[in-house]
Amino acid sequence: MDTYALAVQQLKKAIENAIEKAITNGELPQAEAAPFIIETPADRSHGDFATNAAMAGAKAFRMPPFKIAQAITSNLNLEGTMFDRFETAGPGFINFFLGFDLNYDWYLVHCFSYSLAITITIKLFCSSRLHKIVH
Repeated sequence: MDTYALAVQQLKKAIENAIEKAITNGELPQAEAAPFIIETPADRSHGDFATNAAMAGAKAFRMPPFKIAQAITSNLNLEGTMFDRFETAGPGFINFFLGFDLNYDWYLVHCFSYSLAITITIKLFCSSRLHKIVH
């Protein structure tokens, strides 16, 4: 499973658990949670991932989306996931931010592979050109 799919799976599970916990704690009324989406926001200042879980559940829970978002986030546990923080935004979006360790590891792996490919290409190109100039 790739990193993106794993991140979405972890968030979906964490959000579903938070909704169940909020219902158990009485913060949300007993109702079946509506399907929600997890997406990558176009504006990176809105986090690495965002969900509309609160807005999707407004009809089922018969509450304003912002109050649902507050109930979800007060019961949200990101321990053991790739994420280190979240924030509630606008009418009820919940934005999630990847932890530093994951960002560092991802960049380290991808940048190293990319720079290695560039280095090899440059060395091959330069050494063949240098060989022609010297000889």
